[in-house]
Amino acid sequence: GGVAPTLRSGPLRRAVVYNSAGYWGVNITGLRVSSTLLPGGDAEIAVAGAGIPAAPHNIFDSGTSTLLFPASVYNATVAAMGDMCRRLAAADRWPGICDGSVWEQGYFQAPPASLATMPSLTLRLQAAPGQGAADVALEIPATKWLMPSASGHDYWLRELN
Repeated sequence: GGVAPTLRSGPLRRAVVYNSAGYWGVNITGLRVSSTLLPGGDAEIAVAGAGIPAAPHNIFDSGTSTLLFPASVYNATVAAMGDMCRRLAAADRWPGICDGSVWEQGYFQAPPASLATMPSLTLRLQAAPGQGAADVALEIPATKWLMPSASGHDYWLRELN
């Protein structure tokens, strides 16, 4: 048991956890899609005004590798990914990968080796009492939050309601 030190930076912190109807939920206070591939200044696109609820409607199911968000959060994430995809294509950082018309449908095509260069997803979670004033940040690399198809060349961001 325990937490592998290589999977975190800084001290281990806890988020507020809610138990409702047999599910464990967390309160997501913010969400960010980011990439280190963009040239210049800020390489992050904040998902602002996503209608992230104050109530804990966000479920992490560690038994199924599933993240459940309200549709508004999913839609804002898709929009941010589409914007980032277009910016990366314009900067020639993902040649042949980012096709806005494909991403707008919630998926894109890319060779499997490129998955490691895809944007990460950072969730800000409400910190548990005694954990400090700042939210708990949980960064998830693309290799963990984008799901490959059976062909291994299509990647999906799933909407689960």
